Amino acid sequence: MLVAGLTACENDIRTVRMLGADQLPDNRASEVEIIYSDSAQVKIKIFAPVLENYEREGKKTVFPRGVYIEFFDSQGKVKSWLKANYAIYHDADSRMEARHNVVVMNEKGEKLNTEKLFWTRNDGKVFTNDAVKITTRDEIILGEGLEATEDFSDLKILNVTGTLERDVENQ
Repeated sequence: MLVAGLTACENDIRTVRMLGADQLPDNRASEVEIIYSDSAQVKIKIFAPVLENYEREGKKTVFPRGVYIEFFDSQGKVKSWLKANYAIYHDADSRMEARHNVVVMNEKGEKLNTEKLFWTRNDGKVFTNDAVKITTRDEIILGEGLEATEDFSDLKILNVTGTLERDVENQ
């Protein structure tokens, strides 16, 4: 089930004149909150300052000014969150591509930083081939590529390039 809260649709006439009709979104909304639920239980909440829907050439939703996503466990508690400066959701394969200053944090306080991350809604997996930095309580792990569950309970860095111990006592 999908519940969406949308407000303030707008069109800038200068933008409309500069772009061809095939480049414009079919719908645009501001200050958006989208809730995905299953069996009356909230699974995901998405917040975005701007949302653009495109129906042509493969249905997609673009978040040109960034996105913040919360993932919930079966008790309704946030188990992890993701934020990025730009994102595209492809309806055909239920896959989101988050770009630019991507940060994911889980309930244990473990944090991922990268520039590009893919999330597949159907299986709850995240992955990238880009550089990653994982910060835990005890260490910072640098690498190239990552595969993980959306709550980071199971993650694998494909090519670890460095590990730094953190000085926990002086934090």
